[in-house]
Amino acid sequence: MKRILITCCCLFLATALQAQQKGVSDSLYMYAQQQHEMRMIHGSATQLSTLTLQSTGMATLGFSYTGGRYRLAQEAEKTRLASFYTEGTARLGRFNIAGTFSFHRQWDDSLAYTLKGEDDGFSPYYYFVKRKGAYTRQQYYMHTILSYQLLKEKLFISTGIDYNYHWTTRSVDPRPDVNSFRLVLNPEITWRLKRHTLGAGIIWGYGQEKTGIVYKNKMMQNNNKDSSWVVFLNSGYGSFHNMRQQWNRDRKYHGFNASYAGAWSNWQLRATAVWNYLEEKNTINLNANNEQDYQPFSNWFKSNWRADLLLQQQTAARRQQFRLSWQAIRGKDEDLFITFRSNYLYRQQYIDAGWLLLQHPQQRLSIEWGVRLIYNDRRQTDAFAAHTLHYRQLQPGISGTVYLTPDKRNRFHASISPSVRIPLQTDFTAPDTQENIFTNGVAYPDYHYWSATTLSTTLEAGWISGAIFREMKFGITARATLDNKLAMPAVKTSAYFIPGDHRVNAGLSVNLYF
Repeated sequence: MKRILITCCCLFLATALQAQQKGVSDSLYMYAQQQHEMRMIHGSATQLSTLTLQSTGMATLGFSYTGGRYRLAQEAEKTRLASFYTEGTARLGRFNIAGTFSFHRQWDDSLAYTLKGEDDGFSPYYYFVKRKGAYTRQQYYMHTILSYQLLKEKLFISTGIDYNYHWTTRSVDPRPDVNSFRLVLNPEITWRLKRHTLGAGIIWGYGQEKTGIVYKNKMMQNNNKDSSWVVFLNSGYGSFHNMRQQWNRDRKYHGFNASYAGAWSNWQLRATAVWNYLEEKNTINLNANNEQDYQPFSNWFKSNWRADLLLQQQTAARRQQFRLSWQAIRGKDEDLFITFRSNYLYRQQYIDAGWLLLQHPQQRLSIEWGVRLIYNDRRQTDAFAAHTLHYRQLQPGISGTVYLTPDKRNRFHASISPSVRIPLQTDFTAPDTQENIFTNGVAYPDYHYWSATTLSTTLEAGWISGAIFREMKFGITARATLDNKLAMPAVKTSAYFIPGDHRVNAGLSVNLYF
């Protein structure tokens, strides 16, 4: 199934990129405002139906490195990532087609307190071990939209398909063997009335993850004397069990989405709202004599509301864009192993607002200024362990970008985006009698991390040229982000690890624009 879907995606993109408009895609993927718009178009069939370009396309091959001790407890000290990504859109008669495909291979070094596969940041159920190790991860992801005009430029029917496959292991015992996949369908109907387009759809999908613990050194399989080797099954934020049996997650996805796109004079508005609901049933094999005997031990339910708005204006003298994203996540578990009730609650509200102003977009040299504000409010509560982590943060930032077009064949850009993450509230509570390996190894270090004031600076530079290849344009992009701890409250805890002062992420990509 995985190979079939990946092959179909690659064939689809190869077909969709055959009749590209020359000189269009490179500007779409260089200017920040157009990148934001293209991301929104790829997320909804209704938004895709408003794209007037005959076709767009790009492919990128990249490598990145992340390192430094200013990190969360369940983050690797060093990470290397090699990736391939391609996307494209095409109008073929009455069909509108869009697709993205990505593959990445990731190497994590010195990662402890987690044996997770794909980390969604929400589910409380996963194996963890104190011992550090080097991990290898591999992931395929594809997203396609196929839309058909039942009534020309009036009524559209479409379907979206998401497929994801992930695999994780590590090089030292105990070794996780995690395989997961997800398939989500999103049929949608769209209606257009003059300059206004409105659409709605439903979301349905299924996924599964299989997790096992493997030992190459069989002598260490039953070693309970050294606590760094003991495998625990996490079941909240401070609750866990001493287990290492094979277990499965069966996931069902439900939801709906609605989108709108409209235009007035030189203004354009795009808006999308999505509700996703996840039902996850976890079963575990407690019968060593029967590999097929799985018993339910927990359920996990997550509701995710998301809304995105993009308002933009374009004139000969300037191009400006206001964007707003809001997300509210609610999650709770159902323990079927010990408490037989809900033990873990997750709450998060996230707001990301930004404004960009590009002056003189038609000139040889143009400058873009921007401001951005992020608000993040997150709470994790474990009733059985009496652990609660709650933090609220504000992150204001500014940006400046210079775009240079010296001739018809070359484009350059360089940008700087500094921001400051300011903790408004950071609270962690846990009774002394309830402190355990998770408290000291994960909860306390993360409390210190989220308590700190952080300066984050992102630098980016890129070059696009039409002088190298005849049928496509070539580009190189370099990007680096440096996080610096400015201040951290002097609170004494029994944390095994205190976050350091710096962390850097640097990447380089080679790009083709069709």
